[in-house]
Amino acid sequence: MGLSIALLSALFYGVYLVGIQKLSLNSLPTMLFTFYILLFSSFYLFLFSFATKTLVLMPLNMSFIGNLVALAFVPTVLSNLFLVYAVQHIGSIFTSVLGAFEALTAVTIGVFVFHETLTAQMGLGIFFILIGVVLVILSPWLHQWIGEIVYDIEGFFKVLNKKH
Repeated sequence: MGLSIALLSALFYGVYLVGIQKLSLNSLPTMLFTFYILLFSSFYLFLFSFATKTLVLMPLNMSFIGNLVALAFVPTVLSNLFLVYAVQHIGSIFTSVLGAFEALTAVTIGVFVFHETLTAQMGLGIFFILIGVVLVILSPWLHQWIGEIVYDIEGFFKVLNKKH
């Protein structure tokens, strides 16, 4: 179940990144686009939590409100604002490549700052992330190289067919 949710999350994240670039959303101001994304996300989350009866109302004291504002602003508003800005200026591919390093940064900080144990699963995950990033970066060259190989193979079979 967890793997399915992670794969769906990655799929929707990719659709989101490409959608920003392909649907002419680059013309919207970054702040306005981020506002709409967060507004609709909040609305959906409210409807989902209400429908599944998981909506929890917290007591409103100053400590809770301060933590809520900090949690809403730093990891949510700022990260979405910078994400939209990055897609608008460098494109969805390079933004996703840089986003892939987020997990590597989290693992590095966890191991070196918080003294967490680096497990084999984490190492394998880092390996796959790095392979994915390298493939994305090299994809124009790989596409050209594979195209040349296919062209050569097709030419070889055309020559063989002419001889027979």
